[in-house]
Amino acid sequence: MFVPLKSDAPSLKGATCVIPAVSVGNIGQLACDLLINSLQATQIGSLSHISLIPVIGRNAFSEKNARSPTSAADVFFSPARNVVLVQLRSGVVKRHKKSFCQKLIAWLSQADVKRMIVLTSVDATVRLDAQIMKPDACYRYSCNASQTDIDTLDKLNVDVLNLEPLKSRLPVEDDEEPLLPGSGFFEQMLREAETTKFALTGILMYCLEGDNRPQAFHMAGLIDKLLDLGVDKLKAPFSWNALESKLDPGINIF
Repeated sequence: MFVPLKSDAPSLKGATCVIPAVSVGNIGQLACDLLINSLQATQIGSLSHISLIPVIGRNAFSEKNARSPTSAADVFFSPARNVVLVQLRSGVVKRHKKSFCQKLIAWLSQADVKRMIVLTSVDATVRLDAQIMKPDACYRYSCNASQTDIDTLDKLNVDVLNLEPLKSRLPVEDDEEPLLPGSGFFEQMLREAETTKFALTGILMYCLEGDNRPQAFHMAGLIDKLLDLGVDKLKAPFSWNALESKLDPGINIF
């Protein structure tokens, strides 16, 4: 699954993998952009899997490094923080979603990566009343997480997402019916992590489609604190400038 850029790929033993699920509002992907750029993480390879819709584009983090294009799933590494960041630029085909999650966890286990953090978002229209009162809150849902991570998230006031009220909305119990609409492959990844006893923590935000950059900064800041990355200031990649230029004219008419 992992295709290294060089034959002497770095050791990932004991590292933490941060990966976004392609989800509603793209908050996880935006947050991952912020972390990769702020940490100045180095690309060490990419992922290849039948589920990934092919994508190719210019380098998202450097105007000068045009010979290093962006693909559907690029893998970055910050050796100083021992953090692997997987950035997805395309969705995972539904019928191959289970295989993708299985292969990803198998690769991480083989590389001795100790845990995975999945960044995702959920359709805000399914919020409960209590959640509507906290529009910018992050939630968590974990399996096999360490007590240290649990304690840190408690200190950061990240509530556990209660799935029971969501289950009551389903007419029948069905694994194919998502409890968290818009969250991409997160539920499938959670099931595979539970099966393989791999440590996984999902960080979730409710949102709608639109400009979710403020929420992405909030989520990336939370990951910075959770993993003690020591980022002084989160920096948006230059590729976001294209978004800025497209949005401003529309904003100015109001």
